[in-house]
Amino acid sequence: MIALAGFVALMLLALLGDLLAHGISAADIPAATRGSAIPPPTVYVPPPPEPTETASPTPPGVSLPTIVAPVGPGASGPTVSAFQQRLAQLTYMIGPVNGVYGSDTGFAVTAFQKVTGLPRTGVIDGATAAALATAQIPTATYLSPPDHIEVDIARQVLLVVSGGQVTTTVAVSTGSGETFYEKNSPGKHHAITPNGMFSVLWKYSGWWTSPLGQMYKPAFIDDTLGIAIHGYSSVPPQPASHGCIRVPLAFADTMAKLDPVGMTVYVFGGPVGDNPPGAV
Repeated sequence: MIALAGFVALMLLALLGDLLAHGISAADIPAATRGSAIPPPTVYVPPPPEPTETASPTPPGVSLPTIVAPVGPGASGPTVSAFQQRLAQLTYMIGPVNGVYGSDTGFAVTAFQKVTGLPRTGVIDGATAAALATAQIPTATYLSPPDHIEVDIARQVLLVVSGGQVTTTVAVSTGSGETFYEKNSPGKHHAITPNGMFSVLWKYSGWWTSPLGQMYKPAFIDDTLGIAIHGYSSVPPQPASHGCIRVPLAFADTMAKLDPVGMTVYVFGGPVGDNPPGAV
């Protein structure tokens, strides 16, 4: 019995020595466990939660100038500048924010009105001003690949998508649907921009002369039909082209930097052809 008591005492001394070697004093040992070789229970501390991915922030509602009459071409001053800044914040291609209501501002307003379903006047009236105050950045219809272009025929806008988020929105004009005749191609032709998934095949830096006229800095997406995204002097609010995707001439140089060869182009919402699969 004495030998057993001595053995237990030696074990306790060894345990105490080990604790002291690791910087733990007897005061650190719970009272219920002192004199016992059974260690205290381990307390499980869960790891911190994994961070969750949040959606990209959208511009909050803002306070814009109160207008007593429509603001349109020829207007200038701080009120115009405030609306230009808001349109740029919402990704609408606007040109210089200079407080001058030129054609570029008119195209940006028209693009906004197209997206929001307002009358396509290119003029900021009360309804347009109210919508601008609470509007959100347009959302992409397709997410793969994360960098691509979308041509929404129904709304007559082109959207540049980067990393899955819309970064540029511009007014366009697509095929009118009318019948036309081409000098070097006998028979009737129909001015259509078909739905489908395309890619930029090749580009031309400058004015390109086609059988149907000139186009500025075209990015061809269909060689068979000769369809391209290009700058043009006439871009009305409605479909009016022979099938190409017209971009306002004031924005053509900027657009040419956003549609590189190989870029995927989704065309959808039109009356001809199936919409590309994969819409969200």
